[in-house]
Amino acid sequence: FVQQIGSLLGEIQDALFQRALEFRDRNVREINSLDEFKKFFAGEEGGGFAAVPWNPAAIGHPVLAELKVSPRCIPLDGRKEAGTCIFSGQPSSQRVIFARAY
Repeated sequence: FVQQIGSLLGEIQDALFQRALEFRDRNVREINSLDEFKKFFAGEEGGGFAAVPWNPAAIGHPVLAELKVSPRCIPLDGRKEAGTCIFSGQPSSQRVIFARAY
């Protein structure tokens, strides 16, 4: 058993990591408009995690305060994609994860 514990722990870690990735992928929704963002966080679903085109100039946007939502994560492995920030209308180079604090 002692000789196998290293590989067993490695297998457990790999399985947990894969499960976490699958959970993340199932539960992050890509949102591309301010109306869609409002519906997602104010609607019956009550929100969750949203990947949104973002420009830092949008910090303090009134919709964020109204919905009690804030940026939670800038994915390190996030793909760079040109877009338009749904809050400021300024250019965006990647998506940022938003969620509500409870």
